[in-house]
Amino acid sequence: MTAFSPPAEAFRVTGGVNRVRYRADSGFTVMTARIVNDEGEDPDATVIGVMPPLDAGDTFSADVLMEEHREYGYQYRVLNMVLEAAPADLTEAGVAAYLEARVGGVGKVLAKRIAGMFGPSTFDVLENDPDRLLQVPGVTASTLHKMVSSWSQQGLERRLLAGLQGLGLSISQAQRAVKHFGEAALERLSADLFALTEVEGIGFLTADKLWAAQGGAQDDPRRLTAAAVYALQQAAQQGGHSFLPRGRAERGVAHYTRVSAAQAKLAVETAVELGRLSDDEAPCSPRNGLLEGWTQKNAARAASTCRTFCGPRRSWLP
Repeated sequence: MTAFSPPAEAFRVTGGVNRVRYRADSGFTVMTARIVNDEGEDPDATVIGVMPPLDAGDTFSADVLMEEHREYGYQYRVLNMVLEAAPADLTEAGVAAYLEARVGGVGKVLAKRIAGMFGPSTFDVLENDPDRLLQVPGVTASTLHKMVSSWSQQGLERRLLAGLQGLGLSISQAQRAVKHFGEAALERLSADLFALTEVEGIGFLTADKLWAAQGGAQDDPRRLTAAAVYALQQAAQQGGHSFLPRGRAERGVAHYTRVSAAQAKLAVETAVELGRLSDDEAPCSPRNGLLEGWTQKNAARAASTCRTFCGPRRSWLP
């Protein structure tokens, strides 16, 4: 008999959440789920990894990798997951459990009443004809308002996360983008993927990989502008420079983007025009506003730096 060997490559599954066993603030989750693909079904699979917020009854599609844990046995590690807009293929009990857990204004008794009246079509009713829920004893206008508001907010979050993942972002990156930009996250990043560099923990190189994966042009002004800012940020982090001569800034852009010197020069100019960088004289005297609050020692160091780096114009960190 040949020992079972899990597939070495990732594969795609669809499924529904049975139970969430653990969830960390980072999004790392351990759950059991029913998962299905063309090869078959696992009705109670252990699924782990970074996932969107979810609960029993949620349905999803995911890319997973099967692996063997020495203590817990075979489990599926999520590489990417997208929640469906609404739970599907639930029994009446499953509909009731989902309503109680995820929809505002609904308790255990009311959830059973709603599920008993509308069954699997409950979520279609809630989405498309919510006034019909007033037929259920115990559903008041106030309760219905809470239910609709809660459902709409969940749908918005799911659409945002799904749209951002469609841009190539991982689950954790998409969640951070939503936290930073709010409801405007998808619109903002669809217009300029390099706005992602404004999100904590996501830098130019990450955004550039996503850009390249989408087939973005190397000389796109949005890419070059982000590279100009990144070049000066790197100078600040690695060499302690709060400003650079234009020539050095332009060489930094060329290094990170592999564009021509003329394009790098244009990138710096564009970054200044857009206000991403400031173009000014170096801080050679305490009269410069950037020196306010500095000690005499810092002012002297700045003046010394000027003797080394000052030219007619300078590009500053924002």
